[in-house]
Amino acid sequence: MLRKQFSELLAGGDIGIQKDDEIVVRPNSRVFTVLGAVKAATNVPMRTQSVNLLEAMGAVGGLVDQAADTTGVYVFRMGDLQSNPGVRARVFRLDLSKPVSVFVAQQFEIHSQDVVYVATSPLYEYDKVLTSVYGTFATIGVIRGAPVAVTY
Repeated sequence: MLRKQFSELLAGGDIGIQKDDEIVVRPNSRVFTVLGAVKAATNVPMRTQSVNLLEAMGAVGGLVDQAADTTGVYVFRMGDLQSNPGVRARVFRLDLSKPVSVFVAQQFEIHSQDVVYVATSPLYEYDKVLTSVYGTFATIGVIRGAPVAVTY
């Protein structure tokens, strides 16, 4: 049984077929996932042979300016248990607060099944708590008829 990848055919490789050969075309199972403080967290199909980290973040609309921690962009990658059984998983971290990181992101290739995670800024989390507390106090003040002043 001859098995060839579609990518070989696209690269210009010839595949000889004979009578009674069966050609099976499967859906693209090459995807990566982007999560965290991005505009659209989702699974992204890899439509090209290679995708870099900058393209991966662009595919989901980029970072959420108010929420993203630019020092915490992570790529989680499972190890290849077939070729290297000792390596189970790796985590890469990129600090986008440094301008040179844009060039690093352009050179960093995303693999199928990678998970890109953008951490949430600690100040954003703090602001969410204060907003929640302020909203609760404001609601209580309105219900009881007493004015409430909360400053932060």
